[in-house]
This record gives sequence, structure tokens and C-alpha cells, in this order.
Amino acid sequence: MEMVQELRWLLLALVFVAVMPLIYVANRALVRGPRLAVNDPQGSAGGALSPWAQRVRFAHANAVENLVIFAPAVLAIQLLGVSTPATAMAAMIWFGARIVHAAAYAANIGLVRTLAHVAAWVAQLFMLRHLLGWV
Repeated sequence: MEMVQELRWLLLALVFVAVMPLIYVANRALVRGPRLAVNDPQGSAGGALSPWAQRVRFAHANAVENLVIFAPAVLAIQLLGVSTPATAMAAMIWFGARIVHAAAYAANIGLVRTLAHVAAWVAQLFMLRHLLGWV
């Protein structure tokens, strides 16, 4: 079975989501010191994360929450063999919007963050609509 473009975007999204914690964990080590960063991941001792790193942490949690919808949609497209150029474009838009969302979240640019979130949401709704045959 050939891997469809949607699956490639899903794999890139998984890599992105897997790497995001490195950003705020590095900040945790800088703020609290390496020992507290490892021994006290909840932050009950030592300093809090920098505001931008806290926002990256929230963006990471949001990205994980959105993978719950995107990943099954992409896997269903792959398994059912219903990939089209439009669903591939929707997956690419979803991925790009999630990157923009994370960057805007970290930079505290609310309007851009919200627009990126809406773009990703519309892209995944398009894929779900296609899977349901409502095209």
C-alpha cells in the first residue's frame, strides 16, 4: 500500500508534537536548574516557566488534543483509499496552521493564533466531510 500525502503530513505533525516539549523542558532546566527540572517536573519547587515557555506548553497540549481528530481522519483516508488532491491539501493546511498556531501562541499573538486554529479546524472538518461522503 502506497503512503498517501495525508499520512506524510500526519507523520510530520507527530514529529512536531514530539519535539515541542523539548522547548519548554529546556526552559525548565534554565529556570529551575537541571536537577529540579528532572526531579520536579510539576514545578512545586524552584521557579516557574518563563511566560513564553508556559505558552509553548499550552500550545503543545492543544496540538495533542487536535491530533485526536486529525490522526484518525488521516488513517481512515489511508485505509479506505479515498485520498484526493483536496484531502491532501486539507492535511497540508492543517499542518501549516498548527505550526502557525504554536508560533503565535508562543509569541502571544492572539488573533493569529485564533485564525490558525480556525484554519486547522476547517481543514479537518473538510477531511471528515469527505470521509462521510458529504462532498
